[in-house]
Amino acid sequence: MLIVVMEQEASVRQIGAVLKKIEDQGLQPHLSRGEQFTQIGCLDSPDENGLAESLGGLEGVARSFVSKGPYKLASREFHPESSVVRVGGL
Repeated sequence: MLIVVMEQEASVRQIGAVLKKIEDQGLQPHLSRGEQFTQIGCLDSPDENGLAESLGGLEGVARSFVSKGPYKLASREFHPESSVVRVGGL
């Protein structure tokens, strides 16, 4: 999975440019907005390392990297904030 971490002060235009570049590759980006920063994830990129490198040079991008672990969309790398899940009123 490719993960792009945007700078905290990244503009909507800068985030949109990253999303467009991913979509132009025929891929589906997953946007996650947290309190501290915004991340964009992308599953199944055929050239993750090359795409990570090219996205890393765009304005507003703090860093981009490839995650190889399991459960990528549920991982701490993609969702660093804690989640609370209520089940049956508990």
